[in-house]
Amino acid sequence: MPQSATTTPLFAVLGLSTDATQADIRAAFRRAAHRWHPDRNPGIPSAAASFVEAQQAYRILSGKRAAPPAKPTPPTARVPPRKPDVFGDDIHRTLVLTLPSLFAPQQCVMDIRHAVACQFCKGLRPGCRYCAARGQIFMTSRLALRLPPGLLPGQCLVFRGRGHDGPLFSAPGNLIVTVAWKRSGRWQWNPVTLRLETVLRRGHRIRAHGGKARLRAPTGSRLDIEVPPRLPEGSWLRLVGVGLPATTAPHQCADAFVCLA
Repeated sequence: MPQSATTTPLFAVLGLSTDATQADIRAAFRRAAHRWHPDRNPGIPSAAASFVEAQQAYRILSGKRAAPPAKPTPPTARVPPRKPDVFGDDIHRTLVLTLPSLFAPQQCVMDIRHAVACQFCKGLRPGCRYCAARGQIFMTSRLALRLPPGLLPGQCLVFRGRGHDGPLFSAPGNLIVTVAWKRSGRWQWNPVTLRLETVLRRGHRIRAHGGKARLRAPTGSRLDIEVPPRLPEGSWLRLVGVGLPATTAPHQCADAFVCLA
């Protein structure tokens, strides 16, 4: 079938020739969407523009290949219109952790309600009693998530392929878990200085005369520190290796700080 001047550049967007079949168009769009999807190229405007351009080309070419352009046919009631995304929707959850639990790898069990593809009709039968022709059904799954040590408040963990299943011919989305801290003891995370801090009780007495002070470490154990005498007000003591462990090297811990207020 001869192609018009408007249609021919659309094949070039997907890297196809004008005699490409419907299967070739679908496969080329999946390759382009997988390459230019905004989730895979965050903060790159050119990638987002290429993804939108590939979407538009796919929509137009699929419609033109399905019927002659002179006599457009209305959409059939048997196949509901679907957004040609290559990924399903992401699932966002918040995970609250205590401070002592951040010093060692741990496994967290989380119940996730997500959409899965209907295995009975794939969304192609209007009378499907399982999904009502939506192509998806909701179910609850229990996932065992392995968490690294040293997670910070507000940090996001991405578990790929654990989100909602997408429409037909698309991959599932991701599970995005945001970490939050539950207040534990007197230690707090300072988002400005990016360090663990606490205030020593009766710090004015120890600051004036010096001596030993005892406090509870972030891990929950007791910790004895030596305070020099005659320190100025608001002095900070650095506790080497008492802070959070590094995510990439759990055996290496950062420093924590104690204020003598």
